[in-house]
Parts: sequence; structure tokens; C-alpha cells
Amino acid sequence: MAEEHSRTGLEDAISGFCAASTMAIVALAKSGEGFGWAEKMTALQHGNGGGKFAAGPDDAYTVAYGVLLLTALRKIAMGGVFGPLGDALGVSAGGDAIKFRQQGWVFVYYTTAFCWGLSEIVGSAYWFDTAALWRGYPHTAAMSPTFKLYFVAQLSFWFHMVFVTLIEPWQKDFVAMIVHHAITIAMSAPSSVAGPRPPPGADRAAAGAGWAAPTAWGC
Repeated sequence: MAEEHSRTGLEDAISGFCAASTMAIVALAKSGEGFGWAEKMTALQHGNGGGKFAAGPDDAYTVAYGVLLLTALRKIAMGGVFGPLGDALGVSAGGDAIKFRQQGWVFVYYTTAFCWGLSEIVGSAYWFDTAALWRGYPHTAAMSPTFKLYFVAQLSFWFHMVFVTLIEPWQKDFVAMIVHHAITIAMSAPSSVAGPRPPPGADRAAAGAGWAAPTAWGC
């Protein structure tokens, strides 16, 4: 019990630090005093003209800011929304209460990510035409701002999930969650750079002339 309280206190302190840091970074970025790292953290990187963006190493700045922001928002949502909701529903004690708040935050993110991702693909060249995924591959060389931000948000979320899973009171599924988050990051990070790869044995002829690119870019 003492260890659980200690971890809860650590989580509160770190979440508060993350909230303060996000505001401080924005202030530094807008100060005009030459804080280049802060400017990189608060804006999409690797613009290539025409309002399009490529992927690159400086995306790590934006992802890091996303981790800080999501960690702070998670604490606000868990304490200010799902804590009171759990109390109202009678889920207010022990591990069940913690799990309810945690899964409430995950539900909010999953719902947001699903709707956002669907809005990106509906009406696109990929909609009901999977062969289009491989024409002009990799498509991450010229992403729209919202599509680039979607990749950044996904990576930020899963890195922040590793972080908060380590600092909060450990649940019975701790190891399974850490492994899950690590595997998700291992799939998402290369995808943000090179785009998805075709499955083994896919019909290359159906993809057209753009097929050759995956051999140079794929992970």
C-alpha cells in the first residue's frame, strides 16, 4: 500500500511537471528569443513546400512535446472526468477505480483517433482501392498537415503510454501492457517514415509503376 501511494504521488508530480512544461515551451517558442528547440517542439517539421510535409528526425521534437501534453491531459481527464464518473457509478475503490480511470482515457483517445483517421481516408485515393496504397510510394514524403499531425499524435500517444505505465501504480497486466506499447511503437515509427509495406506475395502488377519504391524505403 505504501508503495502504491508513493507511485501515485510520483505520477501526480510528473503530470504537474508535464503540464507546466507544455505551457513554458509554448511561451519560449513564441518569445522570439531564439529558442529553436522550443519552436521545433510546437510546430510540424520537414515542410517541403505547398503545405506538404515529409517525415524526418526533427519530428522527435514534436513527438516529445506530444508526450508531455498527453501526459498532462491524461491526468486532467482521469482526475476531473473519470474519477467523478467512477464515483457516480460506484467504481470508487482499489484497482477497479484506477483501471476505470485509465480505460476512460484510452477510450477518449481511441474514439478521437478512429474518427480522425477515418476522416483522413474517406474520399482519399485509398478509399476502397487498396492498390492505391502502393502508387507513388512512399506517401509520407508529401503529407498534408493533418495527416502528418496524425502520425505525430499516434507516436506521442504510445510513447506517453509507456511512460505513464512505468510511473503509475502497476497493475496485474503491467508486463503485457509494456510489451504491447513497445510493439505498437516499433510498427508505428517506421510507418511514419516509409509508409506501410505490402504484404508478402501481394500482386505487384496491381500497384503499377510506383511499386519499386518500397524496396528502397520499406522497413
